[in-house]
Amino acid sequence: MSLNFDLTLPSAWFLVPTSVALKHLPSATETELKVLLWLLAAGSKATEEAACEALGLTASAVGEAVAAWVDRGVFMLSDKQVALAPPAACETPAASRRTETRRPSYRFAEVEAALAQNPNLRSALLTGQSMLGRTFSSTEYEILYALGDYYGLPPETILLLFSQCRAEGKTSAKAIEERAAEWMRLGISDPADAERYIARRRSAKSAESTVRAVFGIGERRLSKKERDFISRWTEDFRYERDMIELAYEKCVDATGKLSFAYIDRILSSWNAKGIATPEAAAAEVPPPAKTAGRKKQDTAGAPSYDIDKFMEWNFNELFGKGDDEK
Repeated sequence: MSLNFDLTLPSAWFLVPTSVALKHLPSATETELKVLLWLLAAGSKATEEAACEALGLTASAVGEAVAAWVDRGVFMLSDKQVALAPPAACETPAASRRTETRRPSYRFAEVEAALAQNPNLRSALLTGQSMLGRTFSSTEYEILYALGDYYGLPPETILLLFSQCRAEGKTSAKAIEERAAEWMRLGISDPADAERYIARRRSAKSAESTVRAVFGIGERRLSKKERDFISRWTEDFRYERDMIELAYEKCVDATGKLSFAYIDRILSSWNAKGIATPEAAAAEVPPPAKTAGRKKQDTAGAPSYDIDKFMEWNFNELFGKGDDEK
């Protein structure tokens, strides 16, 4: 769909909502941040087409980024009109957590009494037992009660947390708490934020698996820079395996080795040119080969004299001419 924007008047300076920096910055993707900043700077003069052209993104990518900011409560959408949402009246539970560096300890009797007063949290923990296939011990209840009380996760988000931990095979109470602490640092509290995070994480894992297979690098640990490269290729450029594989082959043919940076230059160039298929990449006309100037004539192996005439002259000088020539 075609979107219209009415955000703020463009000027030499523009404001960014506080919630973006304090809550959403860690979990936002590079594309989402690019779209947000460009739209805030362009203000009421922003159009979907101009955003696509300025950022080198498709209309679908811009629309998904805008939808993400609508879900986070930064933008609001009404009848295809996008505007800044008013500031929230209060902070989310995760943002207003107490400042202790360590969560408080709970006694099981206290947890039982608290859960009796909080049926939604109690139901989430009981459902978690079914999801993970075991009954929580009293010690585990003391840890997992903190998911709602200390880490500020609503019951719906706690169920999503259980689901992700089960998918990753990390189902101990300690592992679940570690993931909850990570979500707290990232400002993830709402179910929508958690679902986006899980989807991005699943997509990133799939992309990394694909790149490992194409590059033949096995299960070695990827560096942060390598993961960032993969994220740019698959999330920002939206390239599939065939394009990454073609760039890999060009890299190896040109350098004789794997280079993430070299492949990134190839894919960045294709993205800037709007090349989206292997056929279009194969049809790309390479730049003319550079020449060092006009090639000099190779005279190193050619004598500067007539060897036959020299031999004749040398014979006559040594032995003289015949009597019939005198």
